[in-house]
Amino acid sequence: MYARVRSTLPELHAFTLCTWLRRTGLGLGTILSYAVTGQPNELTLMEAGGDGVEVVVNDKVMLLPLRVPRLTWHHVCVTWSARDGAWSSFLDGVRTGSGDGLAPWRPLTGGGVIVLGQEQVGDAPRQRPPA
Repeated sequence: MYARVRSTLPELHAFTLCTWLRRTGLGLGTILSYAVTGQPNELTLMEAGGDGVEVVVNDKVMLLPLRVPRLTWHHVCVTWSARDGAWSSFLDGVRTGSGDGLAPWRPLTGGGVIVLGQEQVGDAPRQRPPA
């Protein structure tokens, strides 16, 4: 199941993305994806194997330094700025890491499609097979 957001975004030089997350398995799962024409990985937040979470910004992938325990609800936030590619990650209000160099000096292109719960390939949402 997924939801496609109908409104469009302007060009973004920074974002803060927060969600409540309850992991039920060890597989992969896309939390949010934002795609523009020619770039299906403009922004993606996804569960990685184990208890990890990955963020993809402008096709650059980073495994975030946070571990989300399974079977209970947790508040997860990620911030990013095009200035130096600065980023931070938070779990339940506590910063778990920060750094720079994640897709620096390249803002997110506006006018794309936001999908909750699925990765996108081209202009269409793509379901991942169960792990």
